[in-house]
Amino acid sequence: MRKANFTIAQNVWGWLLAITLTAVAGSSLSAQCSLTCNDLVQVSLDEDCSVEILPDMITEGAVPTACGAVRVQAKIGNVWVPAAGNYVATNSVINQTIQVRVISATGQTCWGYIKVEDKLAPVVECEDIEAPCADADFSPAHLVAAYGIAEADPISDDNCSGVTETYTDTWFDLPCGTVQAGDLSGYIRRVWQFTDASGNSSTCTQYVNIVRFHVSDVDFPGDVTIDCGDVAAGTSPSITGAPYVTFNGVELNIYPNPNYCELQATYADQVLDVCDGTYKILRTWTVYDWCLATSPTPPLTNPRTWIQLIKVVDEDGPSFVDVNGVDDTPADFTVSTDAYTCNA
Repeated sequence: MRKANFTIAQNVWGWLLAITLTAVAGSSLSAQCSLTCNDLVQVSLDEDCSVEILPDMITEGAVPTACGAVRVQAKIGNVWVPAAGNYVATNSVINQTIQVRVISATGQTCWGYIKVEDKLAPVVECEDIEAPCADADFSPAHLVAAYGIAEADPISDDNCSGVTETYTDTWFDLPCGTVQAGDLSGYIRRVWQFTDASGNSSTCTQYVNIVRFHVSDVDFPGDVTIDCGDVAAGTSPSITGAPYVTFNGVELNIYPNPNYCELQATYADQVLDVCDGTYKILRTWTVYDWCLATSPTPPLTNPRTWIQLIKVVDEDGPSFVDVNGVDDTPADFTVSTDAYTCNA
């Protein structure tokens, strides 16, 4: 009996020792998993406007291996999310300060805060473009609408938001004979600035080259016929046409204002009477190129002249109307002649 009691007592002591060692081992592992979080960490969103918050981004130093699997949660609307994995910050929390916590597999946690920011500036791309000297508006919107120059409005892209674009122009006039990237009347150095919703900005420089036209590029208006009833509107070039140049399929008059072209146009009229209400105008156009020498010999004739024929005609007879503007033409009627004199 004494031997059996000793055996039982020995087994009980073994179990107690095992339980104690297990508790000590668990306590040791727990002590080795010590987590300390930074008070505040600034986090920048990436090109996709998101960033996964990893434990090492929040803790002071590396996470001890004794902690096992570790994840990060954020407190959004007083709820800790996500249920599994690490929290992913997006533009929904941009410029906000959020409480986060790091949780280990052994139950240890620490708390801190992150401030989510967008520090990536917009990506921009500028291309140099050409515009006609006969125009006076070189704004991007006009160049796109009038001539279909899509590159007039540079391409921009931002990771998180739309952008606000502004530009500053500096004009450079070029005298005749100056050749700079082509035969130009001048050019504009346009410095663009693109700013996103977080205040990040990028710049690029674009050159708007103002294409110079010469007298050989000028086309003249064709002959026209005007009804005398419409002549009250006038026979000025604004009605009957003026010399013009063509850029990207668009006709641009160089009279009365050639704008930035070194061209000058003028005309003289000679009126030839034909009959009542009808006459002809011989309009002689003269266009001079200030950048070329005066020459009477083709094909470099300078100045160039052109005769435009303008006809003013009267092709309608009179009509009968009363004072109220109603047609007052008498109705048709029949009469009989006298039987002896054959008249009435």
